[in-house]
Amino acid sequence: MSERGLQRGVRSVLRADPRKDANAALLSNFEVFQLLTDLKQQRKDSGKHKQSSGQQNLNTIMYETLKYISKTPCRFQSPEIVRDFLIAMKGHKLTKAEKLQLLNHRPMSAVEIQLLPSPDSVLRQFLKDNNKSSMTF
Repeated sequence: MSERGLQRGVRSVLRADPRKDANAALLSNFEVFQLLTDLKQQRKDSGKHKQSSGQQNLNTIMYETLKYISKTPCRFQSPEIVRDFLIAMKGHKLTKAEKLQLLNHRPMSAVEIQLLPSPDSVLRQFLKDNNKSSMTF
């Protein structure tokens, strides 16, 4: 399967309710990181140096976002890792937001899972059900 196909598969799992907004989707840190990295490379390759103030503001936002997000676990992820994680989570009663939270933060211990903010107790139930099983994702 191509990388683009994997990306579409990842997005389809995290897609928001299509009845409300067909274009709405939850994006993982990995997807944002990959998108901004690709845009940065495209701009570098295009060689255009003169930019409007709006474009400069957008560049600042991209820079600051990449600076922050590159310090998160997403820099170690790949489309395959994300897909495998989502497949592994299908058997658990987690909301899309909770799956995304786990994917973005990659907690490695029970304590880290307990520290994640969760409006529901489902995430904590996940921890109990798996009884500190290895969290390798």
